[in-house]
Amino acid sequence: MDIIESEIDILNSCCDTQDSRLDIIESEIDLLESCCDAQDSRLDIVDSEVDILESCCDALNSRVNVLESIVDTIETQDSRFDVIESQIELLESCCDAQDSRLDVIDTEIDILESCCDVQDSRLDILESEVDLLESCCDAQDSRLDIIDSEIDSLESCCDALNSRVDVLESIVDTIEAQDSRFDVIESQIDLLESCCDAQDSRLDIIESEIDSLDSRLDIFLTNELVFVSGAMDRRGSANPTTTFSNVYGTGNVNPVLRNWLMGPSTSGTPLQPMGIQFAIPRDFDSTGSVEVDVHVLIDDNSEPADQTASIRLRANFIHNNQQLGISAGGFPEDTQSADFTIVEPTLLNALNHQLVTITMTDSVVDTIEPQDWANIAINRAAPTVGTEYASNIYLSSVTFRYKRK
Repeated sequence: MDIIESEIDILNSCCDTQDSRLDIIESEIDLLESCCDAQDSRLDIVDSEVDILESCCDALNSRVNVLESIVDTIETQDSRFDVIESQIELLESCCDAQDSRLDVIDTEIDILESCCDVQDSRLDILESEVDLLESCCDAQDSRLDIIDSEIDSLESCCDALNSRVDVLESIVDTIEAQDSRFDVIESQIDLLESCCDAQDSRLDIIESEIDSLDSRLDIFLTNELVFVSGAMDRRGSANPTTTFSNVYGTGNVNPVLRNWLMGPSTSGTPLQPMGIQFAIPRDFDSTGSVEVDVHVLIDDNSEPADQTASIRLRANFIHNNQQLGISAGGFPEDTQSADFTIVEPTLLNALNHQLVTITMTDSVVDTIEPQDWANIAINRAAPTVGTEYASNIYLSSVTFRYKRK
């Protein structure tokens, strides 16, 4: 019995020892719980700061959205907005990282709670877990310090973004001021355009006056030689072949018209050319063009309408002491007029006048010199299209028009 009682006493003392150890462990657990409570409060502060940062980010997002809508039309600001968007994405990634870190903290708190639930099992394990919790608390303090520094970094980043936003707002204000200046410039451009229109009108008037002066100058610089029918001859005849004596009446007081008969291109003797010999005037300028006006008269021959005719022109220009003739080259100029429709007169004993203009070849005109001897031959040629006028027409006069010096 004594041994049993001593063993009971030993057991009682052991229990007392265990109680004291349990008291110590409970006090340590209370200390850990207070530490966890402090951690919770710090986490709450972190959560509130994170919420503030999130609201700040939301506000910045709204301001950036407004600025993006304003600056969309400004192509030169695209790169700056790209930088702002990349910084916003960096903030969002930072917030995501904060969330993941808080999730890790929640997981570690769960681990602490599970550790507290198994504290009754083995005292030695509890003591080791207490040491582990203390080391975890130290690690949490370090991580919280890192979170604090990251929060400070985010706050400075937000301040920098605010500064850049202010700069963008000032740029937008400057652009709006530029818009007003552009309006003024556009009104000035409109005024200049109206002035240009007025100038165009005045220039049109000046150009028309210049054209009028040019035509008057052409008349002034142009001279002509006129050859009537009596100044021409033909093989076998020195005088005009046809006389119209009743055009102006049959009395002796009325004039007659003497002209050269010009038969169709298929006729015989009437096809012989009329020749004109003359000297090139001293004021002749070979840089200009030469035109020969052929005046013909048409009698009423009751021919069908729409018949045509054409005039052939041959010319030779000889310098001083230069030979002429067929062996010397003949006629360098050999051309014919455009086809023209013959219009017969409709009145009794009347004639119809038709003017045919032939432009001489420039390469031939370039060879003409003042005081050259000139020989021109004129007769009818077959028209290029249509039916040739079957009756005679009558050569009345020829004009040699040239540019003078």
